[in-house]
Amino acid sequence: MCEVLECGRMDLYLNFDKPLQGQETQKLEKFLSGRLSGEPLQYIFGHANFFGYEFFVDSSVLIPRPETELIVDAVLKSIESAHRKSAEILEIGSGSGCISIALAKQLDDRGVDYIINSLDVSGPAIETAKKNMNRHLPYNGKLSFHQKDVFSISSLKRRVDYIISNPPYISADEYERLPGIVKNREPRTALTDSADGLSFIRKLISLFTPFKNSTELFCEISFGQNIEITNLLDSAGMEKYDFIADLSGIPRVLHLKG
Repeated sequence: MCEVLECGRMDLYLNFDKPLQGQETQKLEKFLSGRLSGEPLQYIFGHANFFGYEFFVDSSVLIPRPETELIVDAVLKSIESAHRKSAEILEIGSGSGCISIALAKQLDDRGVDYIINSLDVSGPAIETAKKNMNRHLPYNGKLSFHQKDVFSISSLKRRVDYIISNPPYISADEYERLPGIVKNREPRTALTDSADGLSFIRKLISLFTPFKNSTELFCEISFGQNIEITNLLDSAGMEKYDFIADLSGIPRVLHLKG
């Protein structure tokens, strides 16, 4: 109802007996129809909030989750603790563009110069990210989105300060058990690698390894995945890493340290 009437909840409560007008009734019926068919609210409304910013979303991109804000927060803390005046960031998996755009706006507020390049294999996702990028103009640094498959990259041509990603980390088996509102509505390629859920994480580690002494990696992971990832890192001889927990104490972000 707040979305239909374009008002806040308090206004809704104060005007609870106000009758709907014709177009408002039609809008409400459309919203209800979509919801009853299992469509997520964010797709119905066409927008979602992330890190205090509003982003356009549709079925071409994953709906931003609150736990993904941990990546933005972690990168900002790293930049602040290192007293960086500039940072170069590579994001793998643009989606709606919410992570890179939120980082750019926050770095603008902090007076930190930046170059942010974000990659996604999906053309429609890149178009959505660019739409969101334009929505939040202007930027003081350089922000760009590119359609590219990370698995076509054998190695990075040069060092970046940060590699960040919210990759498709759900395994094929786990994907089949997801609620219908997620499995049937959000893009499969943004959720699962159709394998063991670790394909993208292995790739990210391989891109990070040549620069492990001077680059940091922040990557969102699935519930309980930290054990398998620890084994991967130990086998690769990685020693400088930790896991950032969410508000429930669940390890949610892998942090590989430079």
